[in-house]
Amino acid sequence: MKKITVNSGQNIFDICLQEFGSIEALVGLAHDNNIRIDADLEAGQELLINEARIVAPRIVNFFNEKGLDINSGVYVDLFGNSIAGEFDYEFDFELA
Repeated sequence: MKKITVNSGQNIFDICLQEFGSIEALVGLAHDNNIRIDADLEAGQELLINEARIVAPRIVNFFNEKGLDINSGVYVDLFGNSIAGEFDYEFDFELA
């Protein structure tokens, strides 16, 4: 197992996608860290990552190779400006 540190704005789903390539590993991640699947993560919190639980190694490798962290709490616009927190955006489509 390896340890990772949660960044500000990251949630448990972000960690699952980044470290396992899928949210299928959500229950295992929660179990390994003795947290609930709906836990609010804190910046600086350390989590154990059981690499045997990786579901999609190609996705994990993509983010590792690019040095990217998945973080749904930070918005990055097309010009690369990061804006932490909530933002307003209207979508011009309907879900069927």
